[in-house]
Amino acid sequence: MGDVWYGTWRLDLPDRERKPIKFRMGTREEIGFSKQEAYLALPNKLKEHLAAMEEAEAKPESKQQESKSKIDVPETFAELVKEWNATEGPGIKKKSLTTFEHYEDALSAYFRKFNKKKIGDIQRKDVVSFLNEQAERYSESSLRSMRTVLRKTLNFAVQNQSSCARTVGWTKSHSPKLTVARSLGPN
Repeated sequence: MGDVWYGTWRLDLPDRERKPIKFRMGTREEIGFSKQEAYLALPNKLKEHLAAMEEAEAKPESKQQESKSKIDVPETFAELVKEWNATEGPGIKKKSLTTFEHYEDALSAYFRKFNKKKIGDIQRKDVVSFLNEQAERYSESSLRSMRTVLRKTLNFAVQNQSSCARTVGWTKSHSPKLTVARSLGPN
């Protein structure tokens, strides 16, 4: 038997998947030795864990980092596409030139509507309504390409802490719905 209790909460993702996230609740001495004691402590420990996560996200950057990130961060979708092409493009091109060209064609052909839009203003509903509008004109294959390219570029922005890191709900849920896992146990 382990000396530490772990809890699990689930992050609801936009693709209707749930990502289990395990966190350390505390030692058996702190919480208790029975599963019932651990289960009763779980809601408070989860609140503490999430508060600590939010606090870590909200820590202000130093002025030097802040000014650097303002210079490097793309403002519009068109700028994001250029940065994505410059950063991710060579790796994709090396693996498959055809795939890279396909992504470039999709970005230039379909997304004029998004080009001048600020990244932080692009929400899940914008993406869904855009894809629904395109469904009337394009094949399933084309729609799949559109969705893939949009997902890749917007995920790139989120991963690189662009201005959309907290506003684009379709790539990463900022305020996840929580479901406490019933499987508690020492690990």
